[in-house]
Amino acid sequence: HYIAQKSGRPDDYSRAADKYREYLSRFPFADDYYEMEWYLADALFYSNRMKEAEREYLQLLKGPNHPYRDGATYRLMKVRRQLLVDRYGKVEVVPPDAIVERVVTSPFGGEVKVYMLTDEHKAFIEACDQVVTGEFSSPEFAEARKRDLPALTYIPAQILFEFGHYDEAR
Repeated sequence: HYIAQKSGRPDDYSRAADKYREYLSRFPFADDYYEMEWYLADALFYSNRMKEAEREYLQLLKGPNHPYRDGATYRLMKVRRQLLVDRYGKVEVVPPDAIVERVVTSPFGGEVKVYMLTDEHKAFIEACDQVVTGEFSSPEFAEARKRDLPALTYIPAQILFEFGHYDEAR
């Protein structure tokens, strides 16, 4: 992990992640399990192995009373954002294969399509809501939350608006 932090290279983080996973497999009841799981999730995040990082952050959130919950909550939101960008190019885009949930007639007689949110968009909105409504005790992640709060309230509303869920976007 030290080498990866110094180099910043995704392949170094990937090697570190593999070593953390090996350690956790060998010592599933270790006293430092949550710490090692945090390092695993962190290494996966920085190696761009986002689906795996998502699973580890979710796993960390299942554990009670450890100092990595704030970081896992915040990073889960970042992972889910990146998964949307990787798949669709940007967060607030309606995919070309989106399913029309219903068609609404506007007061001016025009038809407005309301699209079903993708599972990925729902997961991202949920993660944003957890960061927005959460109380963070970690100074690092409390500061990140404070810095990102305007965007974390705006972006989910923008997604809902783009998908035609205007009442929910307010």
